[in-house]
Amino acid sequence: MSFSVELPFDRTILYLPADLEHLDGDEMLEFTEEYTGLPVELRDDFFHEYYREDLPRRSAQTRVRDLTERRFIEPLPVEVDLEEKIIHGRNVRGIIYDGRRLTKMIREYIAPAKGHHVVITDRAVGTMEEHDARYHIRTLICSIPSLISTSGIVEGPAKPREYYTGLKSDLGFEPMKYGDTRMTDAVKSYILQSLAWRITGEPFCEDKGCRLYNSHWQKEVVEYQLKGELCDEDMKLFREFQNFMYSKDDARI
Repeated sequence: MSFSVELPFDRTILYLPADLEHLDGDEMLEFTEEYTGLPVELRDDFFHEYYREDLPRRSAQTRVRDLTERRFIEPLPVEVDLEEKIIHGRNVRGIIYDGRRLTKMIREYIAPAKGHHVVITDRAVGTMEEHDARYHIRTLICSIPSLISTSGIVEGPAKPREYYTGLKSDLGFEPMKYGDTRMTDAVKSYILQSLAWRITGEPFCEDKGCRLYNSHWQKEVVEYQLKGELCDEDMKLFREFQNFMYSKDDARI
């Protein structure tokens, strides 16, 4: 596999809210460095790191108003006030943000900062593609920057029907939940997916069992994102990426 000499990042920057329960930033940093061979910076929550007076209003502008329509309006003052409280730690569920519009907004704040930026958030984000009739909650938005939603990991991949009929003991696995002690491992897999996208343009692997598999069901998240390993092909991808970046460093000496 060949990589462009103009590969546009030489480090990964992880934005992690300090109040996200059971997320170990140091573990994510070490894990990401292991697979890329590049430096990793661990920063505060994006909404704190780049806070400006206009951020609450602009963030509120990215809210989904109608699950069946991609439409945005100027937020009401009360919505801006609530967004200010969310930024400063208030936990409000039930709000969905348009993932594409949110990442575009974030990009305008961090530009022209270099690196592969990954914003980890507990905000629920969704996308509505051309073939969709409604918004779908997402775990990962591959973009510049990329965005990983812990709420999306809980709410996005579907649970089996038995979960909603009260027969949870028959599932054979434990779906992801808010405050889940397994969340660090799940997020690490989505960090790798964002990196695979940045390197190749494709974040997912078709090999079931690979951490890059595009899981649509909670059972798949538990089996592949939590318990899986990279398949041989994707392990080779990251190994060759490291070799490529080392060769670039050697060429500068």
